[in-house]
Amino acid sequence: MLTLVHRARPRLVRFTSDHTFAPALAVLIGLGGCVPTYHGARASHFVSGPPLLDDAPSTQRVAQSAISSGALPPSAKATDDLGAIPVGLPQVIRACVLSDPRILAALESVEHARAEHTTASLLPNPSLLVSRTLVPLPGSPFNAETRQGGPPQLDIGLSYSLDTLIFGTRSAAMEATRLGVDVAFAEYADVARQRILEAIHAYYDVLEAREILRLTREEVEQLGRLHSLTERRVQLGGIGTVELDRIRVALSGGRRRLLRAKAKLDNARSRLRASLGRAMGAERADADGTLEIDSPPAPPDLRSAMQLAEEHRPDLLALQRQVVRLRADLTREQRTAWPSLSVSAGYTRQFQKRAIGFPDASSWGAGLEMSLPIFDRNQGNIARAQSAVRQAELLLSAAQIDLRAEVEQAIRDYNVAYQLVSTLDEQALAAASSARQRIEEAYGLGGRTLLEVLDAQAAFREVFREHVEARAELLRALHRVNAVVGTEVLR
Repeated sequence: MLTLVHRARPRLVRFTSDHTFAPALAVLIGLGGCVPTYHGARASHFVSGPPLLDDAPSTQRVAQSAISSGALPPSAKATDDLGAIPVGLPQVIRACVLSDPRILAALESVEHARAEHTTASLLPNPSLLVSRTLVPLPGSPFNAETRQGGPPQLDIGLSYSLDTLIFGTRSAAMEATRLGVDVAFAEYADVARQRILEAIHAYYDVLEAREILRLTREEVEQLGRLHSLTERRVQLGGIGTVELDRIRVALSGGRRRLLRAKAKLDNARSRLRASLGRAMGAERADADGTLEIDSPPAPPDLRSAMQLAEEHRPDLLALQRQVVRLRADLTREQRTAWPSLSVSAGYTRQFQKRAIGFPDASSWGAGLEMSLPIFDRNQGNIARAQSAVRQAELLLSAAQIDLRAEVEQAIRDYNVAYQLVSTLDEQALAAASSARQRIEEAYGLGGRTLLEVLDAQAAFREVFREHVEARAELLRALHRVNAVVGTEVLR
């Protein structure tokens, strides 16, 4: 049984032949896809269920967590590539989530935002001043009789800035950076959503290309049998040599289609393996599954899909949180316009005895330092923050407009694929296959012409190709609807 083992160093998902079950399930995978549950103002997830990561995910926790395999038993018909590792769709998505460099890079952005929040949460450091002043020049010491001076003194002062606490600059910065963590996590969830959808499409592309390759191989084998039959009939004088030339042309065309089908399957496998990221064994992974679907779900309602998309699309949530964060940035810039304020206290020791003849003395002092915001009241940064808020609001409006068009298109594409699959007649496929076989047998007995055989083959090839493409497109469209909406609306 296939197992994925995620290790801390390096961050790799390993395909092995052992079966392990890790107590910590780092990723919840469903056939509808997955992205992390977003614990912000509103949830953002691709499938319902436990979250992929926490609200504040840690790359170290992700690296150290393991996942259960849930692998499908390898099938003898799963792949025609010797040495390949058959992987099901859940394994593909798990490997994508845990090993795709782009997803991991987006997760690091969350860590960056958390670091900024930590920095903004820190209290300002006090300032320490130690100085020695009024010290005589070398070779000219002070004395009480002829060279009074100074007296030298040692000053020790401690100052602390209060403006970040009194005027709310620190609390505004903390709120802005906290919202920045929410924005970064929503953006990470959106990267995961897109990359997972690409992995799902690559998975079904492999299954589709494999079925087309199998069909093309059968076609070439049958054309080879027809070529042998035609040669015998020409030798017996039953037909002319023109029929032999015709079957040679058809066989050559079939071989060209076979080469293209092989190349298409290899390309699909390359895309699938690329979607697995740095997973160990990804270079030998191959899709394991079928395109058959018993009862596809009906297309969803546009209005309900739009409501779900507005609540769950992570990129839309990221823009919404971005508007809120930029408003918090505006508040921070407005509070920065207040004067800087700091208090200080100090100790002074005067060394008077040698310099002026008086005993040494100690004293203390306190002070208040404040800037006067007469000219610079942070006008430029405030204006820039106001512009950033307006820009983010416009981008959010544009995204909401584009979202409706995207949801409409995804549902429309699924509806077309759904109707195509619903109108496909399994009996027509069986009839085309039976007709092809009977006509070929009749041709061998001299009861049919070569053109009739080739027409029967072309008809079967067209029906079977439509059968494969329609089911593959239905499954891709199903997952595309779920990805566009941001949650599972089609199971």
